[in-house]
Amino acid sequence: MNIEYVSRLKYDLAALIPSMVLIYIFVFAFFMHEFSDKPIIITVLSALILGVYGTLLNPMTYTLAILLGYFLFKVDKTMLMKEEKTQ
Repeated sequence: MNIEYVSRLKYDLAALIPSMVLIYIFVFAFFMHEFSDKPIIITVLSALILGVYGTLLNPMTYTLAILLGYFLFKVDKTMLMKEEKTQ
């Protein structure tokens, strides 16, 4: 195998770690939001901050943070609209 390829592969695998951590934090924060009264904006902001950190290793992490934050915001907004209709 080419030495450059092996070193690049190690770099790519190391870059996956913050992405995985970010996904776990998102899932945990989403469930914490579901079972408590914390606002979802805290989750989105923390994800963006972690995404900036992840950009140092992998630019896809920042994109993933924005997409997940947007998704969670949309889900939260839809749930709030359903709650308002039932009241």
